[in-house]
Amino acid sequence: MPPIVYRLSRGPGGKMSESSLCRGRSLCSPDPYLQLLTSLQKRDLVKFMTVLNRPNIELDHWYDYPHYSTCLDIACKEPDCEQFVDALLRHGVDPNKINRDRKKAPIHFAAESGNRAVIKKLLEFPETNVNALDDYGNTALHICAKHLTSEPSVYDACIFVLMANPNCQLNIVNIKGYTSLHLAVVNGSKNTVKQMLNNSLQPLNIDTFKISSGKSTRDAIMEKFPELEDELPQVTVVDIEDVKASTLFSYLYDNNCNSFVEMFREKIDCAFREGLLNSSDGSCTFLQLACGKGYTEVVKVLLELGADPHLTIPTNTRSPASIASYHGYYDILECLFSRVSSWPTNGGESILHEVVKGSTSKLPLCARENRDHEKCLSLILYHLDDISVDINQQDKIGNTALHYAAYNDDEYAILMLLKYGAYIGLRNLFEEPPLANITPETLEKFLDTCLETNGELSREENFEIRFKFSFLTPPIMTYSHRKTSLDSVVIPVDDFLAWYSILIVAFALSFYTLFRDCNDSVCQNSDDNFFMDPGMSVFKTVVMLTGEFDASSIPFVSFPGTSHVVFMLFLRKTKVNSCSFCRGCQSLDPEILRAAMDILACKKKTSLKDIKELLDENQSRLKSVHEQLTRVLSEFKLSRDLYNADCAGLTQSRSHTHFRSCVES
Repeated sequence: MPPIVYRLSRGPGGKMSESSLCRGRSLCSPDPYLQLLTSLQKRDLVKFMTVLNRPNIELDHWYDYPHYSTCLDIACKEPDCEQFVDALLRHGVDPNKINRDRKKAPIHFAAESGNRAVIKKLLEFPETNVNALDDYGNTALHICAKHLTSEPSVYDACIFVLMANPNCQLNIVNIKGYTSLHLAVVNGSKNTVKQMLNNSLQPLNIDTFKISSGKSTRDAIMEKFPELEDELPQVTVVDIEDVKASTLFSYLYDNNCNSFVEMFREKIDCAFREGLLNSSDGSCTFLQLACGKGYTEVVKVLLELGADPHLTIPTNTRSPASIASYHGYYDILECLFSRVSSWPTNGGESILHEVVKGSTSKLPLCARENRDHEKCLSLILYHLDDISVDINQQDKIGNTALHYAAYNDDEYAILMLLKYGAYIGLRNLFEEPPLANITPETLEKFLDTCLETNGELSREENFEIRFKFSFLTPPIMTYSHRKTSLDSVVIPVDDFLAWYSILIVAFALSFYTLFRDCNDSVCQNSDDNFFMDPGMSVFKTVVMLTGEFDASSIPFVSFPGTSHVVFMLFLRKTKVNSCSFCRGCQSLDPEILRAAMDILACKKKTSLKDIKELLDENQSRLKSVHEQLTRVLSEFKLSRDLYNADCAGLTQSRSHTHFRSCVES
């Protein structure tokens, strides 16, 4: 029988989860996800439904190369797949789930493909967000308007299906300042623009929003289709209470921070302001954008007014602190640290990863005077415990911040990370430790800081050289499973032993009561009777628990019936309880027992064998370090030898003087 293959995939944070283990292909049981994809590609709806109805099917299963999509994303791209989309949605697939690589929702894929039938099917489900934004702030309507130059009739039809939805918004602006109508003017025909003007279910604003050239939608229409002037709505008079988040985002994109701050603080009512604080344009929130551009004053105002410092969006899952760390904005990071106690990881990447990777990246020139990656790294490491960041956190490919610092040959980052306890031997998925990429010169410089003395002179008897090797100590992993920790294992065991000891003492006192007055010849020598006093009785009972006793040495003759009954009861109870304890230990979660062994092993000592293996692998790199340590130890030995010789000479001199004085006297 051929082996059954299981496929392991990593979940969020690069960690394995139970749901990450799924049945792979074998000759006996084909991969259900491959069957699902094949039946979709062959348009075999019957087989597709059969696989879909199987238990434990992961509806949002991710297909890697060459698809990089879920089944729903693929179905939205393909023609004649509306029935498959309907089946997936009826089985509970999320119609708004953002593709983690493309940063688009299913409706965006359908719009890109001009798939009118699929768009119509998606909108039949009220959960579908017709105004969902991709990472450029585009709705499905924007995407259709951008493609009007390729197949006008196809994308015209898609536009009118989208506009027929009562929730469809035409006034949404993407990150370049375009509304969908503005894009239709640029890329479409007069008929398309006229239909959009006449069939909009919501009032149109064609005056407020302008692109980088300063043109509004009205300006674009009058320039390209002046004959549509009579079709245009009246000039929009914008009430400050009706200002869209798009206007505020445009201020930030245009580097107009003063207008942004002035509008937020003085012109927007408090109640209306709360709804705007955490708005996004599809690519970021206000706080994420301000952290990425280095607008310290904007960040302070947003935090002061109550913006959520942890908030991310599906198309941008990096926290504001991660963005500020990557760009090296020390002032912003310091401001965020004053308000936030912990920072979650993003796909396994912590803010330490971000600041180390950002220090060598090609960054834009804006606000360069505020950048200082070294100060950011020092700030993060100083607050390491306060912000709950693990210095040995691994990303999805197993790299720690020290890996990236070593790749970049960033000496300052390497020395700082090692100083604060980064483990030099933690391997990534390619079995590569950070040590493999650290230059001997950098490592020698760090090892110089690891050597220290106890403050005594080298010639003193208690002189010591100390070597700090915390960077060679593997991190202690914290295990938990189903909300059960190591403490929950230890406490029940202690409770069991406490109650068990009461049972042992009870039997020991029973034996003492029965056998203390034994006058039989077997007990004529008191050394043969261990039940003459309570203390020896307890000791003998504990020994009998191990099975190490001679039944002939127990004086059953005193009370033959009672003593035999008590003894059999003793054997019965102790055996049952011991078996129950063993079965309880066997039923413990193996992960918890493994955690216990790992923690105890790490707490006791760091294996010298492991350290030797680590050093042997990098022997050539550590040659200079070895020579330095040898030189230091040789100097220490020489100093000690000289000190001993001096002491011996002084003693001998004193002896000769004493002898001479005795002779003379």
